[in-house]
Amino acid sequence: MNSDTMNEPNDWPEEFSGGLWSMLRMKFFYSYMNVILGKGASIHTERAKQKSRNSVSVRDKALTPTELTSHDLYSRPQTMSASNLRARFWELREEQQREETQTSSNTKPRTKTPRELRRSFLTILWRLAKPTYIPAGICQLVYVCLQCTVPQLIRILLTKLESNPNTNFPQFGLPIAGALFVTSILEGISAERQKFLAFQTGIVLKSAVVNAVYD
Repeated sequence: MNSDTMNEPNDWPEEFSGGLWSMLRMKFFYSYMNVILGKGASIHTERAKQKSRNSVSVRDKALTPTELTSHDLYSRPQTMSASNLRARFWELREEQQREETQTSSNTKPRTKTPRELRRSFLTILWRLAKPTYIPAGICQLVYVCLQCTVPQLIRILLTKLESNPNTNFPQFGLPIAGALFVTSILEGISAERQKFLAFQTGIVLKSAVVNAVYD
């Protein structure tokens, strides 16, 4: 393996298919970041050890990296690369033109109005953003539902305690407390995943628009 290959960033891990548990860990808990965080921690630890020594050889200093580089990170997803987005944009545009030609084959050709052109352009952008935007919307829906669940669980708990002061709290309250704990965890996971997918959608749209303008 040559040095150029060794210095290439790692492929985006979410693009590789694996088992269900592996997919959940990557997509919702971002387990692939452990590699980067672990390497950063080892660099920090080694630098701290060198500072604690009275003398450090020049060779040891040269072999110890001072910080993480871009080669320690992951490369961008292939679906978000400028070349792929450009090709996909014009592929959708050609497909749209073929559909319009088949629809208007029996009518006289005419020039599109600005409104029709804008609608065609937005349709292409929607088809580009759909793979990440729809999952982001689902995560947001889950987040909102969980937010509404928390006060309902608290209301059930308080109502039960007020109506029956002598109720065995551990028997009745602990399950609700556990439900509140799980709900809070799922709420955080869904919120962060929604943000992540929303950022991806924004990058896709921005790249597609820039490529369309300057192509």
